[in-house]
Amino acid sequence: MTGVVLAGGKSSRMGREKALLRWQGQPLVRRVVEVLQEVFPTVRVVTPSEEVAKAAGVPSLSDRFPERGPLGGIHAALAAVGDCFVCATDMPFLKADFIQYLCSLAEGWDVVVPRVANRPETLHAIYRATCLTIIERQLTEGVNKVAAFFPLVRVRFVEEAECRRFDAALRMFVNVNTPDEYRQVTTNDQSL
Repeated sequence: MTGVVLAGGKSSRMGREKALLRWQGQPLVRRVVEVLQEVFPTVRVVTPSEEVAKAAGVPSLSDRFPERGPLGGIHAALAAVGDCFVCATDMPFLKADFIQYLCSLAEGWDVVVPRVANRPETLHAIYRATCLTIIERQLTEGVNKVAAFFPLVRVRFVEEAECRRFDAALRMFVNVNTPDEYRQVTTNDQSL
């Protein structure tokens, strides 16, 4: 299995490239890559930006369906590397032990995805190569919502109580979309 960081968004709410925000003295995308490298021998970043790919320090993958959001990025990852754990570039509190736990559940499932407050955390999940054809069909038909294909595959939801065993506050799912959110997490993170 490969660890994949999706870093192809426009960062429109942030007003600048989220992947390059500074986090503990390095670009945020590099922080995310380093957590994934604790779990996976191979890590890739899906991005059209050479600057982001360079900051990530790992090979980049290109979208075959550009401008289609995270589902296009998941498709790119599955097409290039097969089974993968996919996360967003703006998740500074990822936990390697929880990601390993998700991997331990993958056998027999097409998707392993945490579900918090009845909402799947689709950008913190495992996608198996068995999803590729279905995702491609969704994209071809103009469907961009990640969870739209879940009824067509075998999904193992990891419920909130299971998640809280690894992170009681569920910070591992926090993402940074706006300047205020960035200020808040950098102010509140005592390890900075």
